[in-house]
Amino acid sequence: MVAYPRGTQVARRRQPEGLTGVSSGRLVGAGVLDWARGAADTPDRKEDARIMSQVPRFRMFILGAGFSRPAGLPLGEELWRLVRSRASGRTGRAARFDHDLETYLRYRLECDGIRLNPAGIDFEDFLAFLDLEHYLGLAGSDTWSNDGNESQCMVKRLIGQILVECTPSADALPQLYCDFAEQLTYGDYVLSFNYDTVLERALEHVGRAGLEQ
Repeated sequence: MVAYPRGTQVARRRQPEGLTGVSSGRLVGAGVLDWARGAADTPDRKEDARIMSQVPRFRMFILGAGFSRPAGLPLGEELWRLVRSRASGRTGRAARFDHDLETYLRYRLECDGIRLNPAGIDFEDFLAFLDLEHYLGLAGSDTWSNDGNESQCMVKRLIGQILVECTPSADALPQLYCDFAEQLTYGDYVLSFNYDTVLERALEHVGRAGLEQ
């Protein structure tokens, strides 16, 4: 998480892809609920409850890909279609994408017995396949860079290009984003798993960009 001493806290997800805190979050949430239900059972818990009631409260908003959908940004299958259309058929080192795509299709067939076509690939599963190859060093001396192999680097670049092209300008954002930005206050936390800057543009548009600092 990016630490901002004042205002809204905005965090960005980094590599590796696919990691979430859903399971642990549920366990923590259940523990908090259990504690709350029994908070008045003993004198110690009553004291704990009294102390907790004096702790300043804050709100936390967790933003997933669906947050950006009303702004017209592509998700899942649509994003994969756009990336694949730009990455396929290239020459030179960039041709590695088509090779890795074929390798992934063959891997799913031989290991899982599933015959896929390129359009039916789960984008995140394909990215995880590329991540595994890179992080385990399976390419050996042919490893392209510390940031990833050729296909990884190209996919990341293409995702960035697509999101920049599809993100509307601040004054063209749907009103719901401005409404959300205006309701944020100092002390709120926003945890975003998105790569786009929709929220930042909305904050800027309503004159509340300082909440990020």
